[in-house]
Amino acid sequence: MPYEPKGYPRLASLMSHEKDVAIFRRFDELNLLSLLALQADIIDLEKDLHQEWHIEDILSQESRQEQSDRVLDVENFKQARESNSFQYQKINVLRHKLKEYNELALQVSQLNALEDPISSQLEALKDWLRDLNRKPFLTGYEAETWVEDRTNRYMCLKPPSAESDPFTRYTSNVLLDLYHHLVGQTVGTGQTLDTATGHTSYSSASISRVSNIITIILASILPVLSIYVLNQQSTVNQRIWVSAAFSAAFAFTIAVFSSARRVDIFLATAT
Repeated sequence: MPYEPKGYPRLASLMSHEKDVAIFRRFDELNLLSLLALQADIIDLEKDLHQEWHIEDILSQESRQEQSDRVLDVENFKQARESNSFQYQKINVLRHKLKEYNELALQVSQLNALEDPISSQLEALKDWLRDLNRKPFLTGYEAETWVEDRTNRYMCLKPPSAESDPFTRYTSNVLLDLYHHLVGQTVGTGQTLDTATGHTSYSSASISRVSNIITIILASILPVLSIYVLNQQSTVNQRIWVSAAFSAAFAFTIAVFSSARRVDIFLATAT
């Protein structure tokens, strides 16, 4: 009998096979709070350093020789390093704080670039967790990890497909679920990722292929259909309105069944 992992290892196994449910909390507030705390520390260190420079300027005017143990010539860092002066110690602390601050700022920026999961992806993960209610492994505050329904509170590690269009996304997230409940789970066309919960995955290549076939069929039917309908009209006004309706339908089809930009849609409908 093959080994079946439990708890978090089981969830990690699911996420590794089904990237759509590799969903994690963003912790935006905590990340920004850490960034603000580091910023406050750096500002304090900067003020202290400026005050030391100001004191140095005053002392250098009075007697640089008498205060040589305290004064730092900021243009000579070799001397400052060798004497391990107070200002050099401040610069060292400031350097480490700035490194930590800059790294965190870049990490937060990269996290913000990650896409939010769509509602159906989050719901799929919640369904899997609900199926484990008989033997829940999330307890205490951890049980609230994926309770929030707002998708902008999460990030999905699966990068968006370059050819992803509204219809393909609708097929993946709505029609596929309907297909699974009506046909897929009966004939077993998908890949079962979790035997206990029955969670099934379908090939994204197959979904994209079905979406492309439907798009090609529509693209070939619309021009012929428009000619046929126009030929049935008896007046010029009727033909104008029918042409306008088909132009709108054509633009709508491009917007839904492709990832075309607005300017591309305008160019296609204008020609």
